[in-house]
Amino acid sequence: MNGMAPPRRLVGVALALGVALLAPACVGWRISREFFAGPAGATPAAIEVVSGEWRVGEAIGLAAGMPALEQLGGAPAGGVNLCLVGAEPFEEGALEVRLEAQGGSLARGGGIAWAIGDGSRFAWVEVDLLAARIRFGQCADGQRDEIASATIESGTGWRVLRVDVSGDEARATLDGQLVLEAESTAFEGPGRVGLFTSADARTRFADFVAIRRR
Repeated sequence: MNGMAPPRRLVGVALALGVALLAPACVGWRISREFFAGPAGATPAAIEVVSGEWRVGEAIGLAAGMPALEQLGGAPAGGVNLCLVGAEPFEEGALEVRLEAQGGSLARGGGIAWAIGDGSRFAWVEVDLLAARIRFGQCADGQRDEIASATIESGTGWRVLRVDVSGDEARATLDGQLVLEAESTAFEGPGRVGLFTSADARTRFADFVAIRRR
């Protein structure tokens, strides 16, 4: 894997009932009404685009007037569309976002990135509704590698994706249900946080929350 940190242990997979998550003390938090606000069609001021085209849209089907961040899916096969959200560093805590797949023939969905260094190194969790999978992975020097994955129901409409990070441990929940746990040194920060899609996936994101334990 080109010197990249290998996964150390797959800790769990899909559970039928909600399970208590890591509960970090709230050090700081932000929501999408700050991050994603701006004129329709523009790039929000709090968003730093690394790759792809990101613009302000409307979170149709959610609270009236809630802004959404739209990704138009311009990356080639194997590539990513990545943006950084806010400027504060994140090391441990929870990250959550609502996402709605709009289309894509190679991938459909999106995810959360953290421990972002220069944009070519980060940890990630991704929902791919085309493949009906949720995945943990890492990106180093522009190459993405999967650490762990599990099967999910594909479905349509808005989904709620959350990742709880504590040291080298990460837990992913989808719509309030714990679906995947893994351990890897790739999960360790500090670094910035962001959102991403794969290849031609077109996705709306809304209601982003970052809770930092440190």
